Amino acid sequence: VAPVLADFTVMNGTTAVVPTAISTAGAVVTLTVPKVVATTTAQSITYSVAYQKGTAVSAATPFTVAIAPTGYTFATVADQLTGNTIVNVTVTAANVTAVTVQGVTANNIGSGVWRAILTGAVTVASTDVVLTVTPPSAVTDIDTTKTVATKGFFGDVYYQVFLLNGVTASSVKSVTVTDSTGTTVLPYNTTNGDYEKDITYASTLPTTASIVLTTTSAGVQTVSVTPK
Repeated sequence: VAPVLADFTVMNGTTAVVPTAISTAGAVVTLTVPKVVATTTAQSITYSVAYQKGTAVSAATPFTVAIAPTGYTFATVADQLTGNTIVNVTVTAANVTAVTVQGVTANNIGSGVWRAILTGAVTVASTDVVLTVTPPSAVTDIDTTKTVATKGFFGDVYYQVFLLNGVTASSVKSVTVTDSTGTTVLPYNTTNGDYEKDITYASTLPTTASIVLTTTSAGVQTVSVTPK
């Protein structure tokens, strides 16, 4: 008797997966499962299959569904001189390191705009635009032994962020502090050699805050501080 879909139990980790089709070729059974939709987080998928509630067999290695890049708009312009199609992709997503349109590499022309030139008069759909997102690398440039958040006497907190010896301000893109009221940029103080700001709060002082350092090489470090 040929196996049927109901004979198989398919799992992705602890999540049940319902196959949509089955085919057999001799002793080989092929199950079709729903596509895994890409999200803003990379997904590692490992399927296991059990036949008639027997011992489950798992894939030898997982496969990864990459992040689905979002955060862009595009516009096409017909080049009257060459007859080609110019595609301008305005990117608002973070950490985008490359853009292609129908497989053609776009050039970063600044202000978040990437431009690709396609041969001939072509129609471009949103699915033709592919963004390559490279997550920021972790750095450890903040001197956590000196970085402080000091409570003042007038509803304020004085934040001071110091860098480790050997880390220069030229390598820093920004230093911010984020608390329950929002995010504030900490300017660099050339006299003290730190990033600092005295922030006054309209109501209760925050119990904790996050210091975020972003480097010019796209590195990121987040440090939690408690106003004292």
